[in-house]
Amino acid sequence: MNEEEKKQVLEILMQLKDETARTITAVLDILEGFKPATERPPAPQKKAEGTSFADIDLEYEQFDIKQITIAKIFPEKSGPTKDGNQWQKQSIIITDHTGTERELIAWGSDIDKFRNLRVGDLLNIECIKKVSEYTHSRTGKVSIQYTISGNTDISIVKDKEQHQL
Repeated sequence: MNEEEKKQVLEILMQLKDETARTITAVLDILEGFKPATERPPAPQKKAEGTSFADIDLEYEQFDIKQITIAKIFPEKSGPTKDGNQWQKQSIIITDHTGTERELIAWGSDIDKFRNLRVGDLLNIECIKKVSEYTHSRTGKVSIQYTISGNTDISIVKDKEQHQL
């Protein structure tokens, strides 16, 4: 990229929100110093751990969360895909100790990890990923959805009956 092109890009960046501009600037800096994969050190795996959603920096690609409770379990859904296969999905609502709720989604065979869970169970979950964040148009409430994968481990710390003892 020559100096004139850089100047044009910077002018455009100045019109964008600060966070977007920083992200694009960082990408440009990386491209400027691009090295073939064999010359680059491996990228660090971003991961966080916490006991509340506020503990988790949402920039992390994946994280572990402990001591969360199942607030709601939705029924499994399925349907046909455009190519004739079947999709399967199941969601649960999890809450941390502050009462903050998040939706956790499982797709395909990963829904088996939800099979033995019940509302009220206290869980530790390793390796979940943020997939979306949006604001509801009517309520203004921000919803954040997470997903699990084959690497995700869900362990029941206490089931509902143990909570009531």
